[in-house]
Amino acid sequence: MIKIRIELDAAKTVKCITSEGHSAFSEKGKDIVCASVSTLIYSCYLALSEIIPDKVDLIDNKKKLKILLNNFYKINTAEIRGITIFLIKGLKLLEKSFKKNLKIIIKNIK
Repeated sequence: MIKIRIELDAAKTVKCITSEGHSAFSEKGKDIVCASVSTLIYSCYLALSEIIPDKVDLIDNKKKLKILLNNFYKINTAEIRGITIFLIKGLKLLEKSFKKNLKIIIKNIK
C-alpha cells in the first residue's frame, strides 16, 4: 500500500508531502496506481518549482518521495493553494477507486 502524508499550514497550503510504499496493484513498472501517484506528486513539485524555485526541495530515494517547502512566507499563497487543491483532489479520487492500494493522511500544522 502507498501511504501519502500531506501537511498543510493554517492557510491550507501544502508544506510537506511524503509518499512511501508500493500499491501492489500490479508488478513494479506496470502499476497504474503507482504511476498515477508519481505523476501527480512530480507535477506538483514541478508547478511549485516554477512559483517558488528556491523554496521547494524534492527527495527521492526510491523508497520515499518527499516534497518540502521551506520558509516561503506566504509568497504566492493563492497559486500554492490552487496546486494543493489540485493535488489533494487527484489523490483522493485515486484513493476512492483503489482503497486497498492507497491511503491519504492529511494533517493540519501550525
